[in-house]
Amino acid sequence: MLYIAGTICLTAWMRRVEFRQGGRAAGVATLDLLSSISLALPALAYWNVQLGARLGDGLLRLLFVLGVLGLFGFVSADARTAMRNPRLALRQRRIVASIGAAGVLLPSTLEVWWGSSALMHVYAPS
Repeated sequence: MLYIAGTICLTAWMRRVEFRQGGRAAGVATLDLLSSISLALPALAYWNVQLGARLGDGLLRLLFVLGVLGLFGFVSADARTAMRNPRLALRQRRIVASIGAAGVLLPSTLEVWWGSSALMHVYAPS
């Protein structure tokens, strides 16, 4: 539970500059935060059977798909932004984009695993 709350808080913290800018940037940051929450709810259903039963398979499946699409969409958008950085050489841009993508995708693998397990009705041992 702490892990999932941590990933949501980390997403909000990483997007803090966009939230402060307001306008379109804040809207994009809000979408990223919502996609993080969408991925977290199916992962929580893995740990809490009652939550999964309350939300239902249809909603969990929708949240999971939206969360995964958001995850890959925002990772690719952030990588494209890093690749356009004019202050870095091409090799440095590739390294920064790769580290940024790995820094988001690797921790999210647990949420994807737990969420997909909950959708298959495999739950954490009690």
